[in-house]
Amino acid sequence: MSDAPKTRPKRVFTAEHRRNMSEAKKGIPLSEEHRLAVSKAQKGRIFSEEHKQKLSESKKGKTLEPRSKKTIKKISETKSGVPKPDLTCPHCLKVGGGGFMYYWHFENCKYNPSRFTQK
Repeated sequence: MSDAPKTRPKRVFTAEHRRNMSEAKKGIPLSEEHRLAVSKAQKGRIFSEEHKQKLSESKKGKTLEPRSKKTIKKISETKSGVPKPDLTCPHCLKVGGGGFMYYWHFENCKYNPSRFTQK
């Protein structure tokens, strides 16, 4: 056995090198599969209160571009008046909508027989 470290030393890039790497990556389109993988990796992140405060401070005083406001209004008008579909739990046949159905029913339903099987 050798006494060599099991991990490589951390590589430190200069500011110029980091800028060059950034410029090289800009404009490259990401595949849908990669975008979904990145989205999945970012979901469920837990931020500290300090970090939330810093995010809040960074957003204060900034306004949306006119194009963004127009896009948001268009989406809002498209969605208004469209009813959300009702969901039906396959185990207890309860019908409802919204997040509570996913929270209390489907895989978590008390009538779900596979809920009690040992893993």
